[in-house]
Amino acid sequence: MKILVTGGAGYIGSNLIKRLVKDPKIEKITSLDNYFTGQETNHVRSHKIEYIRGNTWDILKIFKTNRFDILEIHNRP
Repeated sequence: MKILVTGGAGYIGSNLIKRLVKDPKIEKITSLDNYFTGQETNHVRSHKIEYIRGNTWDILKIFKTNRFDILEIHNRP
């Protein structure tokens, strides 16, 4: 299973990734974050995770080269 998490460098997104990375059914997690409030210190280290610096409007570019089973969008209101 492949998952895209937006806001993956923030508090909620990084904690979600910590849980997802433990699931053996998940083979790849892609995190998209603009680092406006997220921080690289929140990154989870794993070979399963790819971190991309960008905004939610970059999702279309990411979808052109990747297929995801789940899309989790977390943005601040």
